[in-house]
Amino acid sequence: MSKASKAWDSLGIQNPYALAIEARRQGLPDVYITYRPASGHFRPSAWQVIRPGFQTDSQAHWTDSGNKTFDLFRATRAEALAAAQEWATERYQVTSWEKVPGMLGAYFPAEVAAWAKTVLKGASKS
Repeated sequence: MSKASKAWDSLGIQNPYALAIEARRQGLPDVYITYRPASGHFRPSAWQVIRPGFQTDSQAHWTDSGNKTFDLFRATRAEALAAAQEWATERYQVTSWEKVPGMLGAYFPAEVAAWAKTVLKGASKS
């Protein structure tokens, strides 16, 4: 477990979903983009746009749990990520996306990433 993961764990935040919920409590955007590995023969790898408690795609296949999904069936990982970021930027007015240390490679709005880094600095001093 990385230092960042340990710091998040000490704050009761174990994953990107929990961080998005905490961001909402702080008045920040509560959406993020995460990579989902392939599962079985019928579900390809994909990037998913997730907003805790809300469907980002009401027409999503049931295996996507209501999340807007950009699969890697006909796109590279980078192309699918770019498509997911473009869609989410338009839908949620996010200016840029950044990874947050200890959050499994998920991308968050830049203002959430900045806040999260401040929180991590405070947690590492404790």
